[in-house]
Amino acid sequence: MVTSVLGWRKSSPELPDYPSSSFSRPFHTARAGSSASPSRLAVLCAGLTLPRSPSPRRPSESPIPFVRASQAPCCLVIKPTRGDFLHDYRSSQDLHIGVTDSEGQVYEYDCEGLHNDYTASWTQALAVPIIRDPTAPDRLDAVWKEYWNFSLHTLAEDSAWTSERYSEDSHNCYSFVLAFLQALAPPGLEVKGLTKTSLCARLLLPHGPRGTVHLSVP
Repeated sequence: MVTSVLGWRKSSPELPDYPSSSFSRPFHTARAGSSASPSRLAVLCAGLTLPRSPSPRRPSESPIPFVRASQAPCCLVIKPTRGDFLHDYRSSQDLHIGVTDSEGQVYEYDCEGLHNDYTASWTQALAVPIIRDPTAPDRLDAVWKEYWNFSLHTLAEDSAWTSERYSEDSHNCYSFVLAFLQALAPPGLEVKGLTKTSLCARLLLPHGPRGTVHLSVP
């Protein structure tokens, strides 16, 4: 049995039939000889800022919540659109969001289209787990892990996520994450009516204060 972060429980999903090579062929859109650098990932994605903690504790009193995205498999991951949380982030700035697969590779949608070749730049991310196994909180049920990969890799093949379709305001990283959650349909999350605003309010902002403890104390 597994439970979503919203607390409902549900049995592992029935996996659809798919070719055995589905997971052995990674999705990758990096162009040969590309000169892309992490700074080129600094594309604005609309919609989410983290609140300041009203009564911040000293950073030494709370564990640092930021992780390398590669160490947070099967999660939503958030980082500043430009720079990192500890050195560059201000509460008025936009945040960028992606999805990690079971190996910790980040799938993100920006002006270059959907790609998973900048995982190394996600060194200070907030990780948001969507599904947890209450009997083993530190690892995801194997069937759900496989279904997570299947949903993510299938979505990655959709032509909706090209650089030409990208719009900073209306078709951005949050659009991709919403589409992924709708494809995954995790237990306890009503994905049919989920919007960018409710995604932020229900799943992302609850993880904000634990991060901003380290951002609000000089």
